[in-house]
Amino acid sequence: MCKTIVLGSVALAALLLVTPFASATLLPPGSTLVPVPLETITGTVLTSQTQNFSFAGDAGSVFSEVIRTDAGAGNPFGAGKITFAFQVTVTAGNVEKITDGSLAGALVDVGQTANGGTAPTLTADRTVDGSTVSFNWPGAAAITSTNGPSFLVYINTNQTEFSGGSLGVIDSGGETLAGYGIIPEPASMALALAGLPCLALGRWLRRKWA
Repeated sequence: MCKTIVLGSVALAALLLVTPFASATLLPPGSTLVPVPLETITGTVLTSQTQNFSFAGDAGSVFSEVIRTDAGAGNPFGAGKITFAFQVTVTAGNVEKITDGSLAGALVDVGQTANGGTAPTLTADRTVDGSTVSFNWPGAAAITSTNGPSFLVYINTNQTEFSGGSLGVIDSGGETLAGYGIIPEPASMALALAGLPCLALGRWLRRKWA
């Protein structure tokens, strides 16, 4: 996978580049995994922002951006698809989790790259309904002023349009910032709905043989 990443105001540039790494990690609803280091992603930055947070003794900022990937540029779902990227800087206290919502109906792939950070995420997970993806830095792995910034974490999707969403920054407390979501395409929604009978059958079988 490829990735286009620029920090702060430089992220307004149209083209992003990052160091090559390993392959994609698909994240189905209800699953947890370790995000792989990402390969190079290139594409056009559609929007970016840096937002400050302050809650329960924790303070810092989150840089985020939306990228439309180029042909052969690392998004496993193809050219023209949407990628979301996030990087956390902590100036006081610590942060153990960030969440991004409004992703139901999308296929999702996650990964990470250092991009000047020193705190890799240990796991990523997705809610059963597929709406929210979380990146986790638990315990001693928490992002702090000395263990940070975080690695840049990313969410590749199979979608071509994006919308507003909610970005959660969490420790013992939390704060909700502006995040990103997707506008599900009809084919993606049909695929998601087609999987519901299989999920129901799996749950029935587990109850039957428990």
